[in-house]
Amino acid sequence: MNTRFEEVYAAEADRLQAYVARRVPDSQEAQDIVQDVWMALYEALEAGRPMSNAAAWLYTVARNAIIDHFRKQKTRQNYASTLPGEPSEHLQRLPSMNDERIWEEIQAGLEQLSPKHRKAFWDTEIDEKSFKELAAETDTQLGTWLSRKYYATQKLRQILGEFYEEFLNSF
Repeated sequence: MNTRFEEVYAAEADRLQAYVARRVPDSQEAQDIVQDVWMALYEALEAGRPMSNAAAWLYTVARNAIIDHFRKQKTRQNYASTLPGEPSEHLQRLPSMNDERIWEEIQAGLEQLSPKHRKAFWDTEIDEKSFKELAAETDTQLGTWLSRKYYATQKLRQILGEFYEEFLNSF
């Protein structure tokens, strides 16, 4: 594991989270951005990328990720504005997260992950444990947990992509 990553994480984790949270109102989306930024730093350091000021690099990547997030959001809003009828009509037809089919699809997706990736996703998303907690509990490097969660999320997006498209087209 990269000790430089551990040092930067220890020094910047709370500030980075606050920085993104102030700019992205949805806490889950903010957390996703923060995770992606940490993963980018981890990969850059592992690749041996020269970095004289890791904190400055981190916030530049965070700023760019936030801008990308809002660009994507604007694209989604533009798409939604092309749907016929009032927006509230579409929202009323959306199933709740208690919809059994959604949870069945998510569970089926989770079962396709490796045990380590499934645990990383479950522990951070469902049990709401921090990466620091997991690293301490298991005596595993922090970057390992970040990496596992990142790859679990990417794989789930791939696995659930078809269901997501079907879901969007259902209303």
